[in-house]
Amino acid sequence: MKSLTNILDRIKLTKEDISGMIRDTKKERVTEPEEPIQDTISEDPFSSPQEFDAYIRQRYLSENQTISGLDALYIEILGSNNSDELENLITSKTNKPLKSGEYSISGIEGELYDILKRTVKIKNGHETELWFAIVFKGLVVGAKGLTPDVEVGNQTVSLKDYTETTFDFGTLDDLTSEHLNSFLNLAQLFTSAKVNKSKTRESINAILNELETPEMEAQIKDLLELSKTSKMPIIKNLGAKITSLLNTTNGDKAIHNLVVKFCNEIDRLLEAKIKGASWWGMIIIKSRKLYLEEASSVYNSLKCTPDHRLSDAISTFKGDHIFVAGSQLGSKVSGKKSKG
Repeated sequence: MKSLTNILDRIKLTKEDISGMIRDTKKERVTEPEEPIQDTISEDPFSSPQEFDAYIRQRYLSENQTISGLDALYIEILGSNNSDELENLITSKTNKPLKSGEYSISGIEGELYDILKRTVKIKNGHETELWFAIVFKGLVVGAKGLTPDVEVGNQTVSLKDYTETTFDFGTLDDLTSEHLNSFLNLAQLFTSAKVNKSKTRESINAILNELETPEMEAQIKDLLELSKTSKMPIIKNLGAKITSLLNTTNGDKAIHNLVVKFCNEIDRLLEAKIKGASWWGMIIIKSRKLYLEEASSVYNSLKCTPDHRLSDAISTFKGDHIFVAGSQLGSKVSGKKSKG
């Protein structure tokens, strides 16, 4: 067996080195607190495509979030004339604050926005979510299956990029759908109105206006009174149908009460949907603007009007889904006239 002295000679450690190492070890064990776990995110994410991929996933994507195109993103950033600025934007720990207002998608942030739209694809999401996460220093969280798209600290953001004139705002629940269909059945029973499959806001509000005339309410009241005493089956059946739809035997303000109840149900649905996030970000592609607003402001722009009519920002009810007009919503929230 080789002697300890020969081993020390081979690894070129002196006795003083060994003594120092022992002293340092004892000192660390006795006096030094345990070191915190170090951040594993690369300090130089642009040193290789692999480092860049790992950096983006660890810093800006929630666990199990699926994304493709990071290799193309890496190449475009390095090939840009503004690569240094783009790299600084991605690696910076300084974020824009979540604050209500209008943000111009321009400068280096605008270039990153354009590059992301050309390169990456996010499953169950949109590439602008990664842009928002980078600029506001958050996490893309679509993989969690939640209403919000991005988390910024303890705040959540639902982000919409208006590539179309309207976007699907979700499914009506069973109770709201029932009220909507009951209302439409009643409308078509008493008026000449015909509602198409889209159930547009304009057509629904037009029917509401027609139903809530004094003449219509008087006719409904008379018909309900007649059905109570009539011996004609057709009259009695019609009265029973009206009573069922209106959920009342009192003709006074019966239709108005149904309209109020219908709007309350729509508002309840919208409130639950909108306030599922803390903030809403609305990107208007044509103007390259981001409108960032608290959920309460967005809800106030979508809820029914004081006279119980659907908001202009509501587009249609199609297949029991509610669709919102992006340009109108952006206009209402931003306080500016819509350009599209």
